[in-house]
Amino acid sequence: MIPNLPTDNLYKFSFVGCLFLIGLTAYLTGRYQSDLLASYDKYKLESIALDYQYEELLEEYQMIDEKVAIDSTLLNGKEVLDFRKKRNLFKRTQANLNARIDIAQEKLDYFACKILPSASLFAFILFLLAIYSCYLWYIRLQYYQDEILKSELTKP
Repeated sequence: MIPNLPTDNLYKFSFVGCLFLIGLTAYLTGRYQSDLLASYDKYKLESIALDYQYEELLEEYQMIDEKVAIDSTLLNGKEVLDFRKKRNLFKRTQANLNARIDIAQEKLDYFACKILPSASLFAFILFLLAIYSCYLWYIRLQYYQDEILKSELTKP
């Protein structure tokens, strides 16, 4: 007499569940990485644009400096104050962007050092569980079903 066998649905569910979790892990880590890279690239591009604006500001300063060199009476105190305000604003904005870039870089490093290896290990363990589920399905169910079919085919 054949003992009560578990249904193959249990093993199929285990296998499919593991494959689903592997796919979900891959999707979420990829999505998180792409979000981090997008924010890093965004801050880097803003920083580059700000560098160009700062260069334009320095050109403006050189023009003011040339005016003063030609005739010091042409120097308008308001122009110098505007320049200093703009320069300070650019320096603060650049410092803020550099801080954001550093934070984004730290997040990328943390992702590469901690999250990605953990997710890879998790996916590998799930893969092993999926293989084990297939093995159990074959040993506990499919083997006996194959034997039953063989015996039915050999009956006259």
